[in-house]
Amino acid sequence: MENIRTNGYLSSSDMQASLDFVASQAYRTTSIINFLKDQPRISARQQFNQQPFLHQSFDHYQAGQPIALIFEQTDCHDCDRLHECVLSKHSFTQHADSFYTVQLDLWSQRPIDLPDGRSLSINALAQELNVTYTPTIILMDSRQTEVIRAEAQLRSFHVESLFDYVSSTTYLKEPQFQRFIDARADKHRAEGRHVSILGDDPNCNSL
Repeated sequence: MENIRTNGYLSSSDMQASLDFVASQAYRTTSIINFLKDQPRISARQQFNQQPFLHQSFDHYQAGQPIALIFEQTDCHDCDRLHECVLSKHSFTQHADSFYTVQLDLWSQRPIDLPDGRSLSINALAQELNVTYTPTIILMDSRQTEVIRAEAQLRSFHVESLFDYVSSTTYLKEPQFQRFIDARADKHRAEGRHVSILGDDPNCNSL
């Protein structure tokens, strides 16, 4: 039986906590996200970061728009890093324009009206979508079907590639995201641009 699966690069503290979750058999009594909530956190902001393109509801959603859901929580160092190093950069906002992007507080009991007509608390939606880390980005197509997601500590080139992969509908003809990002990286390098998929992020000068 699978107890936990990581999808993306975890900070050292979250990786250690994930290993402790399995080693201590905490999975028998709680979920990974609840376990992580109770762990000591790296110093982080106590308020949510804001970006001009982020919505807090679907009130202005227009049918047919692809959707980006960004699940976060307060006191989340990797959430701060996502905003500082990725979402606030001009190179990313060009990609965000193609999506209706909603910022969601993982633990919130606030009800949210969904495009499919249902109303759920944000926390219930997170559980339904099996969100296990913050930040988690879930990208959906125009039919509100999940295409791909990324979790935990995210690099700018990786996130931009995710949004490009969905907005360009490349996923319809190339189901392997890794092939897409490798080809995109090769193209950028051929144009003389620096690419960092897993290493230090050139967009990140702090945190």
